[in-house]
Amino acid sequence: MRQFIHAVAAAVTLTACAPSPGSFHGSPGGLTLDVKESLFLGNGGAQENPNMLFLLMTDRPGLCDAIRSGNTLEDMTYFRVHPVVTSYHGQYFQPRPGNYPVIPNLAISLAYAHASLERTDSACQTAEIVEGTGGTITLDGYEPKPGGRMTGSFAVTFGTDAEPGTGDFDALYCDAFDSWSLTPGCQ
Repeated sequence: MRQFIHAVAAAVTLTACAPSPGSFHGSPGGLTLDVKESLFLGNGGAQENPNMLFLLMTDRPGLCDAIRSGNTLEDMTYFRVHPVVTSYHGQYFQPRPGNYPVIPNLAISLAYAHASLERTDSACQTAEIVEGTGGTITLDGYEPKPGGRMTGSFAVTFGTDAEPGTGDFDALYCDAFDSWSLTPGCQ
């Protein structure tokens, strides 16, 4: 019995110390997001010095494992952020902590972020998407290594009606560097 009590106490302690994945407040385009998992991954450059980052806040756990397998999840709502630092010549550099203005996909600046709230259907296809059109992503810091975390906050407007979405994130590093395909499988 004593071992059982110690095991329960250890499980409660580990749960209490686990970071909250963050929050998303608002319902742009009628989409809501009850955040269950937040993760980030790098792409391009070197794993410890990626020149592209992706933050994904989802309403379903298990996305990192799916990405490692070359898949995405069905019936998932997620907030996607891509902070970018580039040169006039189109060369990408590793994003640093700081504020990133959210701009539409076709607008280009030297330091900016793309943001969107999306939902996949039962075939893992994008069923709905609401693009970020303004606001700010604040990147407090990140460590692109196993056990690393990315923290920050956001205040984003979405779509032509400038619907607000606000919150914060404490995302765990997903060690699937360069694994996320533009045409993933489905699980």
